[in-house]
Amino acid sequence: MSLIVGPLAPQLTSPQDLSIAALKAHLADQKERISAAFSAGIRIDYILGARALVVDRVLDALWTEAGLDETALGLFAVGGYGRGELHPESDVDILILGDQSVVASSAAQITRFTTRLWDLHIQIGHAVRTFDECQRLAKDDLTVATSLIECRPIVAKPGLLKRLEDIAFDDRNWTSAEFFGAKVSEQAARYAKHDDSDNRLEPDVKHAPGGLRDLHTIIWVTRRHFRTTRLITLVDEGLLTEAEFHLLDEAEDFLKRVRFCLHEVAGRAQNRLLFDYQGEVAWRMGYQDEDPKARIERCMKRFYRMTVRLGEFNDMLLQHFRETVMSDPDAETVSPLNARWQVRGRRLELVHANGFNRTPSALLEAFVILASHPTIEGLRASTTRQMYTARHLIDDDFRNDIRNISLFMELLRYPEKLPEQLRRMRLFGILSRYIPEFGRIMGLMQHDLFHIYTVDAHTLQLIRNITRFYRQADAERFPLASDLTPRLPKIELLYLAALFHDIAKGRGGDHSELGADDAYVFCRHHRLPEYDARLVSWLVNNHLLMSMTAQRKDLSDPEELAHFAEIVGDERRLNYLYCLTVADITATNPELWTSWRASLLRQLYFSTLDILKRGLDQLPGRAAYIEETKIDALALIRPSQRTDAASFWAQWSTEYFVSHSSDELAWHLEALLGQTLPVIALAPAQIEVDQSSTQVLISTPNRAHLFADLAACLSDLGLSILDARLHTSLTGNSLDVFIVQHALTGVAITAPDEQAMLLQSLAAAAIGQYKDSGGERRMPRTLKYFNMPASVTITQDLSGQKSLVEVIAPDRSGLLTVIGRVFAEFGLDLYSAKIATLGERVEDVFYVTDERGERLYDADFTRRLKARLEAELNAHTGALVAC
Repeated sequence: MSLIVGPLAPQLTSPQDLSIAALKAHLADQKERISAAFSAGIRIDYILGARALVVDRVLDALWTEAGLDETALGLFAVGGYGRGELHPESDVDILILGDQSVVASSAAQITRFTTRLWDLHIQIGHAVRTFDECQRLAKDDLTVATSLIECRPIVAKPGLLKRLEDIAFDDRNWTSAEFFGAKVSEQAARYAKHDDSDNRLEPDVKHAPGGLRDLHTIIWVTRRHFRTTRLITLVDEGLLTEAEFHLLDEAEDFLKRVRFCLHEVAGRAQNRLLFDYQGEVAWRMGYQDEDPKARIERCMKRFYRMTVRLGEFNDMLLQHFRETVMSDPDAETVSPLNARWQVRGRRLELVHANGFNRTPSALLEAFVILASHPTIEGLRASTTRQMYTARHLIDDDFRNDIRNISLFMELLRYPEKLPEQLRRMRLFGILSRYIPEFGRIMGLMQHDLFHIYTVDAHTLQLIRNITRFYRQADAERFPLASDLTPRLPKIELLYLAALFHDIAKGRGGDHSELGADDAYVFCRHHRLPEYDARLVSWLVNNHLLMSMTAQRKDLSDPEELAHFAEIVGDERRLNYLYCLTVADITATNPELWTSWRASLLRQLYFSTLDILKRGLDQLPGRAAYIEETKIDALALIRPSQRTDAASFWAQWSTEYFVSHSSDELAWHLEALLGQTLPVIALAPAQIEVDQSSTQVLISTPNRAHLFADLAACLSDLGLSILDARLHTSLTGNSLDVFIVQHALTGVAITAPDEQAMLLQSLAAAAIGQYKDSGGERRMPRTLKYFNMPASVTITQDLSGQKSLVEVIAPDRSGLLTVIGRVFAEFGLDLYSAKIATLGERVEDVFYVTDERGERLYDADFTRRLKARLEAELNAHTGALVAC
């Protein structure tokens, strides 16, 4: 394999002075020339080949200096370096090879040679092996076998290369078919590690599906079978057309340039395109918009499209190898399916070469057949190629054809195979043509702090989650969703809602409302009954309703529950909405699905179900609800305490009783009756809302800054506040209940020493004697790359008795302390807090009144409170506020 450097050849020189200082200067000079050539737009293959050639010449000189040129050893480049693809910070992998006696007698020279390389700070990866060792390792280790087939001699006599190639291509180690099968399995394992998704917002340029490793797999298989690394060979062998080769070449060039830039920007062998680097990489790639967000979006959208393209070719070429190179076409059985389709060797194949032109509906029929015939493994490569060239047939006439409308709806009724087929349709460009709105969200980034996928990838993850619920594949983790999903009367309606729930993102306006309109039009166009179309549209429009209610509203308040139940309307909608909500949360970011969030959604589901079954007009009034709760609580405490319960309860407003269950009221009585304040108590195990959290009660004379001090104490202990319910009695005492868990591990506080520390610290905080650590608080990495100022909205609650302060801000330790200090400064009483952390973003809701116990009426006061909160939060988080 010779290196390709093109027009860079005259600029590359060999080192003359082999002192360390001179060699470092030489490498720096050559690196600067190559970087300038990259900026000038020189083809990336020449850039990477030039870097490999520069290193070759230095290694050659040092090899001679060490006296190794006089031995019978050979020096070979392996890995990416062996292919002539040396990125700025990639390892320089080399193999020193010879017979056992020569290797042993040359040990001193080898040590001198490798030491000089380390002195130069070249990131060397080297192996010293005999031919016998190579033979043995090549047979047992796929990685070694792969590295040997792309070895390139740097300094080696022709006989050494011949002996090494004999080992590399020895069928006794790996036949072409065995090697092919092993590389395909290796790729499948790599895909699984990346959740089979190529569209994470911080993608791995090298290893993710559609990344450069997909290209390497094609190269390795080609090299092993045809003994060449030139992809143009695939054209000569009839595996690619010239037009396809140029499309593949364009994708390869783009991804290699991105990786080159990424190495230069990161200053290390970095393959994951983190938010930290995306702006600078985009600039170096030529996306130089003034708006950094627009620059990144344009660059990343092209990146994602190139990964899809590379994934397409990887899929088609590996299948082509399987059919034409690795198997005997004459030995494959052919089974007719209908006039258009047949199965050849467990793969679906068009009967006629121009079958799609004859019957365009076959473009959708193919995926229905794959979904309905589990034994068919996929499409023949020839059919895939025909599909690429025929997809332009999907136009308005195609979309209006009743046959295609019927086929698409039929596909949605195969939940077991639907995710796989929709992924294929996306990969082959069919889905974006059949649903043009879907094409607009392909590769669309989501600039927030909790999504980890592009919009299209998130949508397909959501659909996969629904199928997992349907199959009850993860029933232990999602028991309710796994129970409800298979019992939905029309599963296709849930899939349609999933397809359209985010389809209007990036257009401006409310994406839920716009998507609901699109969904309704699509459903009616696809002949769904009016009721079904309205249900899908309602689900899209309200796909955030259940999660927002669970996270922001008081689920023990019957009025809040009645309001939610009134919006939902019936049990059928509730079931669909719950399944969609859980699938959406887990597809957004698996880390968002905590046991606490699961318990909130379950509580909301069953409370609403109870209301809907009884009927909205049969709900008891608030007074009746409170009386019922008190009676149940009295039954749970000791008879001796019941006489004092009435006088204790007389201190509290009705808000206290609707905020807690009967067993919680009983716990409060047992903890507080006859006790001197302050009292700090942990909830008994039987009333814990969730196994992963701990309830703690703090009762003390109320004072300004109490909430801020308690929040600071919990933050310093490394605890997250999931929920807070805060009450002040007529006598001026507070009764505050916090639900907390370990911030890092998401588990309850169960160890006796941790519980003792918690109680001791809160006791000091309750009386104002706790000192905030004031230590340096680490900013999460991703927060630095989002221009996300804090946002505060102040509205009224349903009862009109309290004001709601909603805070959306980047998540930082101590945030609640800042909010509590501002509330104290403005003389506000805090009644309850709903704390929701979504990735690196918080969405918290606080129920407050003024010092007279009334909601906030004064518009000027409200405006000043909002401005003060936003200013303090932005100063605390370091958010960049746009002028």
